[in-house]
Amino acid sequence: MIQRMKDKIGKYEIIFFLLWFIIVAPKPLQLLLFIILIPFLLNRKSLKLDLISYLLSCYIIIYGLSVIYNAIKSEHDFTRILASLNNLLIWIVGLLFYLIYKHNKVNLMKITKISFYNFVVLFFLYLLSIFMYNIMKVPGFSLLNKALFTLTWFDNSNSMRFTGLMEYANLIVMFYFLFYLFFLKYLHTCKLKVIYKIVLLILSGVTFLATLSRSGIILLGLALLITFIVYYVNKFKNNLFAALSLFILSLILFLSFYTQVPHYFVTNINELLNSRDGSTETRALILSDSFNIANDNSPLIGMGIKAISPYDGLPYGSHSTYVGAFYKTGYIGLILVFLVVICSNLKMVFQFSNASMLKKSLTIFSILMTSLFFVEDIDGANWLIVFYFILNGIIQNRKNWRESL
Repeated sequence: MIQRMKDKIGKYEIIFFLLWFIIVAPKPLQLLLFIILIPFLLNRKSLKLDLISYLLSCYIIIYGLSVIYNAIKSEHDFTRILASLNNLLIWIVGLLFYLIYKHNKVNLMKITKISFYNFVVLFFLYLLSIFMYNIMKVPGFSLLNKALFTLTWFDNSNSMRFTGLMEYANLIVMFYFLFYLFFLKYLHTCKLKVIYKIVLLILSGVTFLATLSRSGIILLGLALLITFIVYYVNKFKNNLFAALSLFILSLILFLSFYTQVPHYFVTNINELLNSRDGSTETRALILSDSFNIANDNSPLIGMGIKAISPYDGLPYGSHSTYVGAFYKTGYIGLILVFLVVICSNLKMVFQFSNASMLKKSLTIFSILMTSLFFVEDIDGANWLIVFYFILNGIIQNRKNWRESL
């Protein structure tokens, strides 16, 4: 079956076609699906290591040693050991997929089209959740232990929070950072009527806002703003852009001195950040305790196995890629993760100046996504870490960008 799909859709594009099947699947099945796909995609040139893959390999080794050491050193619940093994294996899988897509050309047009329809699926799930919550008065719905939507306390009232059959709502934010530009690209070039395009664009914004993710809303807005600026720098001559920039700067200064717009903007940002105080407090407690436990007990190689915290039953090391890396692998692992992120971002930046607009946009989104790692887990879901490394490989692979897209 995989061979037939590979022939029809494309060898390296098939994983994008299977995205929703992977997302909805339980974590162990996600891991199994990725492992099954590897032999179909791996070849000799995929095994050429670069600096990023060497750093990732070192991190995986430290993580593995930490898991083994802590499993022997102290007693742990068997389910937590299995969860740690899943986490360790998905880092290995992420490394392999990074190498595969770093060294093999993909069909970006096919990925763009598939990503568009993946968003259509997300919009359908959002509209279904609206129907169930507002018309059927259902307070929540789950499938395979994954919620379509939940109720949460937001802005001093109970609100519906869209989770889209993912492990948690903020994964939709990551979904946007990974695939939204492909959706916009296809929406711009496809032959749909203008009214349908406008509806889909509005629906994409409303669906994102329904996640109630404060950091996500701010960072996606920033990413789109920077992309918009870069687009107009490319589109217009420097003199025209300089004049436009001077006009916008003058307008901002006028608004700052003579209107209440800046105050209104700051007030609304503060209200957004404080709209879910309970979540903020829980997050802060988990991050603080995670750091202190690892720092006091095993600062060099970390705790390896993530124990369950008393805060909403979440594991220590949750809610932050960087704090999670420190909890699991200590200072050594944290430094390696920082080096992976820095080197990956720098590689993309060095290719930025002569890149196509899509590549520049993907670079902007990818770099800003790493700032989300301060408050989100890259390995909170198996599909997230794998697709993050796939997109990094695609962006860095120069063969994908020889024809402007």
